[in-house]
Amino acid sequence: MMVHRSRAVLQSTGSTKSQSPACSSNNMTSEDRVTLVVDNTRFVVDPAIFTAHPNTMLGRMFSSSLEFTHPNERGEYEVADGIPASVFRAILEYYKGGLIKCPPSVSVQELREACDYLLVPFDANTVRCQNLSKFLEVVLIPFQC
Repeated sequence: MMVHRSRAVLQSTGSTKSQSPACSSNNMTSEDRVTLVVDNTRFVVDPAIFTAHPNTMLGRMFSSSLEFTHPNERGEYEVADGIPASVFRAILEYYKGGLIKCPPSVSVQELREACDYLLVPFDANTVRCQNLSKFLEVVLIPFQC
């Protein structure tokens, strides 16, 4: 699975802040980026980071020829309803590098629920947590009788 790291652009801003590029690239045009709104926070990303993971919700959303999702009046996509911006920011790391680092301020259960919603794999290969015992507890819950 190839991730287009060189083209990936990620920026999050508060809803009232301006949207300047997180980094500049000579071959990056405004058509190469989309704005996702999650929990009133804007994330400007290259959709190629999603299409590299076609089995996830965002991968399907941006690679499908069926236009089942439409931008709002500002041209932004409102996604991940009910997921906090801090959790979504951590999950974006999966798209950029294949690994989610669980932030200390986010519960493992909350991260798992968000991954399940977004169809992002949640296992020992994709998630790193400081609290290993809590991670194992959450991962093993489905296997308990």
